[in-house]
Amino acid sequence: MRTCGLHRAATWLLSKVVLLALLHGSVAHAAVPGDACSGALAVASLPYNNTEDTSAATTATNDPTPPCGNGAKHRSVWYAFTPATDLVITADTIDSDYDTILSVYTGFCGSLTSVPGACNDNAVGLQSQVSFAVSAGTTYYFMISATTTTGGTLVFNVSPATTPTATQTATPTSTPTATQTPTQTATLTPVPTDTPTPIPTATSTSIPPASPTVTQAVSGLTPGQPTIDGGASIIFMPLVVADATTDTLIQISNISNNFVMAECFYIAGDSCAQTEFVIALIKQQPTHWVASRGRPTDASAPVCSPTNFDCDGAGVDPGVPNVPPLPDGFQGFLACVEIDKSYSPISDNNLIGTASIVDKTTGDVAQYSAVGLAGNPDVAPGQPLCLGGQTATAECPAGGYYDGCPDTWVVNFLPDGATDPNVGTPATVETHFVILPCARDLATATPPGSTVHYLLYDQYSQRFSAAKSVGCWSDLQISLIDSPINPTYSVFNAGILGNAPAQVQLTTSNGGIMVLPYEIHHSGANGDGTAMGAAHAEGLRAQPDVLTLPPPPTEPAP
Repeated sequence: MRTCGLHRAATWLLSKVVLLALLHGSVAHAAVPGDACSGALAVASLPYNNTEDTSAATTATNDPTPPCGNGAKHRSVWYAFTPATDLVITADTIDSDYDTILSVYTGFCGSLTSVPGACNDNAVGLQSQVSFAVSAGTTYYFMISATTTTGGTLVFNVSPATTPTATQTATPTSTPTATQTPTQTATLTPVPTDTPTPIPTATSTSIPPASPTVTQAVSGLTPGQPTIDGGASIIFMPLVVADATTDTLIQISNISNNFVMAECFYIAGDSCAQTEFVIALIKQQPTHWVASRGRPTDASAPVCSPTNFDCDGAGVDPGVPNVPPLPDGFQGFLACVEIDKSYSPISDNNLIGTASIVDKTTGDVAQYSAVGLAGNPDVAPGQPLCLGGQTATAECPAGGYYDGCPDTWVVNFLPDGATDPNVGTPATVETHFVILPCARDLATATPPGSTVHYLLYDQYSQRFSAAKSVGCWSDLQISLIDSPINPTYSVFNAGILGNAPAQVQLTTSNGGIMVLPYEIHHSGANGDGTAMGAAHAEGLRAQPDVLTLPPPPTEPAP
């Protein structure tokens, strides 16, 4: 198994982070109770209530990035709960006086795994709430962080979830009607009726609903939301760059005990040109490559050893026959689909991945997790691949057998040009949204198209709107979305929204999208740094998105 080169890279990155923390005096120390994961406050019994002043809390270098909200770790404090029995619990920060993010983890401090679905920002106003099932004997770690650098009075509550009493309804004697879709309750911040929209745009905020080709409901299939911490059969890395100043370290792992193959595609954002290759991974094998160099198959690469650290590429190579290098100036994304030895897609959900964007000039590293779509193992996938959706269509008569792109993405973000909350004036933040449509025909390399609608809410819940079309991929500086000539007039600009975090909903009327936000921090003499953000998925699309793969090659698989 080839891990030495990867371990060396990870060790180097960790050393760099620790060194920077020491230089800037940001190493965490116990400022308040529960300030560090290792000193988490114990939730001894339920119901539990605790009030804490987090204004002096610090952030440890190994604090995980919350997979919801804006991903901020500011003023983090920790609680731990080990249940004696299996049950469902609700945790919240209601009655706190600042904007919180509540995320939940299992594992060990310094090596934590996010609990799927147990992360929330702004469930009740600016406060957070999660409900999830816990298992007896497992320790659950709660991290409460602030979306900005200012903490405040935290009120943390944990209680057993209330189970509603079932109400029996008499069975009607008439013939039942067609399958009914339950009404979904929106959780977004309401817009006050007495607050006019400050800056109207020429684009209408009315979004026509999707029109399914076939309206009958699909039974037995429950496609869900994308994942960033679970195994998947389709993974997307929305941002891959390889140019004179920036490169991307790609890491993909097979989490199963079986041999796994994946058909991968680099898609260039400017031309929609695609480069196809296949990777093959033995059981439990992680692999990596640098985007600009690729990964040639080379059995003669010297193995890693205590005396040989120059061993990048040693061990079992993943390429079939190799992973191609990207041309200079590439900007786009990577998508990989799990396949079997006949090159047919399968739903075994064995892939996870990360991408690290590296500034070759400064050494700055920004990492994000691949977005995964799990497949339904009870359905034999075919062509085309049907992603999500709650109804059947002519192309997808069985509905969606992979998890799908959501109906709406919600992003908490800093306005473009806002004062850097970590450094202060004159440092500023430049915010970007990477967007790519999920539906696409990779067999013909036909460029997809989609119009993205943006509905913004500032800190006072005032509403703004904008819209912009995207092709096969877009990396958008947000103030250029609605005002490409003079960004100072943009509704995304700090001149309109101020320096406080704002929230935007992104949705489309013609197909699902993937969204990856990130920030470039312009810090003057300290140089620029990049921070990857997180978007929250909400709702399921009415129709599946269709992903079509090229015909399988004629040569046999390894």
